Amino acid sequence: MFKSKHFWIQIVLIMLMFGAGWYFYDRLPEVITIHRNINGIADGFQNKSFLTAFLIPIITLVILVAMKVIPCFDPRKEKYQQFQSTYEIIQTVILAIFAYFYGVSILLNLDPSWSITSFALFGI
Repeated sequence: MFKSKHFWIQIVLIMLMFGAGWYFYDRLPEVITIHRNINGIADGFQNKSFLTAFLIPIITLVILVAMKVIPCFDPRKEKYQQFQSTYEIIQTVILAIFAYFYGVSILLNLDPSWSITSFALFGI
């Protein structure tokens, strides 16, 4: 597990997310946009706190741990060896999507003049 290049990519992605949150925390506005509607207009807000600034990295870390631990509880855990490399790619892609949207979220909170539509289309 620890020898896989995907594992190290996943760890770096998580560290980058926490690092970006820490680096930009002081620059974030006091009221953070946490949701935008389909037209890209902010419609969900939360006061800046540790939890609101780091919720996505925390959730991403929990998802990573869950994806690493769940195969141990699966009754057919031996089957994971057959598609281990594919499973690691799926994990990495999921984490990369979370990291991308976290970066977009930080960017849009730092400069609300950006349009989310171009970022959302790239993410799809």
